[in-house]
Amino acid sequence: MKTLITGVSGSGKTTIAAALVGRGHHALNLDKVKGLCAWIDLATGQPAGADFKRESADDWKNKYDWLWDEQELKKLLNKPLDTYFCGSSGNQKKFYTLFDKVFLLEMDEPLLRHRVFTCERDHDYGRRPGEIEEILDYYQQEQDDAKASGAIVIDAHQSVDEIINLVLSETVAK
Repeated sequence: MKTLITGVSGSGKTTIAAALVGRGHHALNLDKVKGLCAWIDLATGQPAGADFKRESADDWKNKYDWLWDEQELKKLLNKPLDTYFCGSSGNQKKFYTLFDKVFLLEMDEPLLRHRVFTCERDHDYGRRPGEIEEILDYYQQEQDDAKASGAIVIDAHQSVDEIINLVLSETVAK
């Protein structure tokens, strides 16, 4: 089974991936899969150059997007392992049908702000000027798209264990 666990920045995807691995499941943090994700220049369709630096959201709003490479994603999906894919991208709705199940970690604005600004994270996305507004602009559309595709909605206010138990109850054969 190929399962996507998605949500906006701060929803818990990285934490869920690590916890699933800790429980013995094959899970990938898609942001860390080499060759899969990149900031793409929307005008050229090419990855942002090595000198690319983001100081604020204004530096790249409507110029770049975090996208999955279709061929790389399909290679991962063709592997004969049951896998939990944890991540999000600007083009993810195009791929929903490739997964057996899609889960959406849904949260409200207060939780999003709390996690972006106070939780330990492996990146600082959301903390530079204008980025939290960028996330807020994006998150409602992302949540609506996932729901429209039939994603199973999980309240991201729950504990990691509660979330994982819900995911496993829908994906592990009984």
